Amino acid sequence: MKLLSPIPVGTRAKKVGGSYQATGTVVGNFKTTAGEQRYVFEFDEPKGMLHIFGPSQLEAVTTELRGLLWAWYY
Repeated sequence: MKLLSPIPVGTRAKKVGGSYQATGTVVGNFKTTAGEQRYVFEFDEPKGMLHIFGPSQLEAVTTELRGLLWAWYY
């Protein structure tokens, strides 16, 4: 699913796919010079570690936000 709106800063999220899973908070979002959406994700453990992920690598944990994003999509 392609979201029409970026995940807002402050949203609880989980990293999905790949070789590990993690939970944390989106602390930034931006577009690259190529126009690709990216998110700055702050891990719960190790506390404070930051990583940049693409949209397919994060999933919002807040059920209200997911419902709102689905409403925007349809």
